[in-house]
Amino acid sequence: MNGHEFVLLQNFVDKTCKELSIDRDLVDFEAFTDRSLSYQEAKAGWDRELKKMGSVTSVNVDAHEEKVREQSEAYRKKLEKQSSKSISGCEELRQFYTPIYEAIEKMKMGLSHLLLVKGRAGIGKSQNIALALKEMGIEYVVANKVSEAYLYRLLHENNGKCIWLRDCMRLFRGQDTIEMLKAASETNKSDRLVTNYNYSKDARGLPKEFLFEGQLIFDFNQVVDMKYSEDFNALKSRGDYMELVFSFVEMCQIMRLIAKEGWQKDVTEWLIQNFQHTGEAFNLRTQQQAFRNYQYALNKNLDWAEYIKAELQRNLSGAKAFLYQFMGKNPIRTLELKQQLLRTGSVQTPRTAERKIAAWLETEELYKVSGEQRNFLVSIYPPEELEVKIVCQR
Repeated sequence: MNGHEFVLLQNFVDKTCKELSIDRDLVDFEAFTDRSLSYQEAKAGWDRELKKMGSVTSVNVDAHEEKVREQSEAYRKKLEKQSSKSISGCEELRQFYTPIYEAIEKMKMGLSHLLLVKGRAGIGKSQNIALALKEMGIEYVVANKVSEAYLYRLLHENNGKCIWLRDCMRLFRGQDTIEMLKAASETNKSDRLVTNYNYSKDARGLPKEFLFEGQLIFDFNQVVDMKYSEDFNALKSRGDYMELVFSFVEMCQIMRLIAKEGWQKDVTEWLIQNFQHTGEAFNLRTQQQAFRNYQYALNKNLDWAEYIKAELQRNLSGAKAFLYQFMGKNPIRTLELKQQLLRTGSVQTPRTAERKIAAWLETEELYKVSGEQRNFLVSIYPPEELEVKIVCQR
């Protein structure tokens, strides 16, 4: 769940307790709200909790789910607005994202109906996908962190539209969901017969099969624990697949093109020269954060460079701050990290440690920095930044 969905779930639980006259203090909210779960999975956990308490579960959730859909629409508009401000009108900048625009233009022309864009966070994937869809006049919906059980309903309810799935890596780890996606993206339109493999309540009231006439866009960082790699490769072959990767030099060029005002250029150059001391990933989000901190420092009559540096150093995410105590600034093997987690009591079983590490890799709290399939090196810094850090230390 993202932060907004977490708050919505809290509000929904509070509302349900009030309607059913349940003492809110008796509800073990943490038991079914693991952040690694999707919104739908967490909501199903709440239903199970209600059954344990002997309550009737006939609460109408349609209005609540409508709020989630409204939030998705608001997020779509926000992305388009941000994209127009930072990207539009700069052809030199857009050249870095040409593959995205070409792939979505193929969709507009009816030559393609599947696009998978892989790349680490903060490099401009989402903004350029949103802008390209808007420019091509393609109607689309945004879906975040969709569970396997909800996928069939998502495809059916939005049939005929372009469905943009963000941060849905877990769908690539289940054979049933990959098979469903393969069916929805068959080359011939008449062959795109999608069948329901899941009999959960998320598919209640829907036909057992239907002909999918929409388009699919996947926007993700990386996939770990891939058990069905052959099926995933078969899915990729049905459309356009690209890995958006920028070197440190290219990311500097992109940042310089985004910086239009004089003060933005000054901040960007400072960031490029000093990023190895900030403790943050070097990407466009870091740049935007530095811009905000500059404006705050200016308003408070502070030394903006010192303030930005201090803010970036302390703004490690909760997960990265937690991991830092085990690995510091240097990469370590996954086996060693698992042993550290078990030794300190942070997890109870090796399997839990593996799931935690896999989740951190998916959310880019951790980065894989060596090529081994097992017991590979991981770091809280991305590979390209780690290389520069090592050079600087030498």
